[in-house]
Amino acid sequence: MREGDTVCLDNQKLRLQTQDPVAVTRSNAFYTPSLMDDRSPINWVDKIQVPTFLASAWQDEQTGPGFATMLDRMPNRPDVKITVVNGVHSSALEPQVLWNWLAFLDLYVARRVPGGDRTRWRFDTPPTGGMIVNDIGLSRVVLPVIPGVDPPATLPPCPGLRGQPCRTYVPAANGG
Repeated sequence: MREGDTVCLDNQKLRLQTQDPVAVTRSNAFYTPSLMDDRSPINWVDKIQVPTFLASAWQDEQTGPGFATMLDRMPNRPDVKITVVNGVHSSALEPQVLWNWLAFLDLYVARRVPGGDRTRWRFDTPPTGGMIVNDIGLSRVVLPVIPGVDPPATLPPCPGLRGQPCRTYVPAANGG
């Protein structure tokens, strides 16, 4: 903003509309249709008119599988991409999903061919003893190019997945 980004400055004015979620919850202890319905995606997801990428996990320990109730209401268009995996909250950021998200951003935000002439990326996770340590953020993406190392084209067999149970990846196509 200091360098004259007026769009960013204008967007900051929207922050004044942000409500305190604790105060709203305390003042509305029970379901209030006029307040809750506008915030519930199932009530407006069918009206989305922009490219949409949704990635969710069936066993999400933080939000649960409730997203599935709106899948049949998502617009049926080629620019709506849905990926559902077996896994936990952070599974939507695993490499097989992240690649789809990056391709989506290339197509619909940057308006370029996915991948283009970018260098290949390598994904790495520090050793965790087989535990999923989402709460302290040990997982990370390592982006430097490593000369002479090419990532495999397919996922490794289950024993290569850091001690995690085998999970089936099933991409869901919606509209083409």
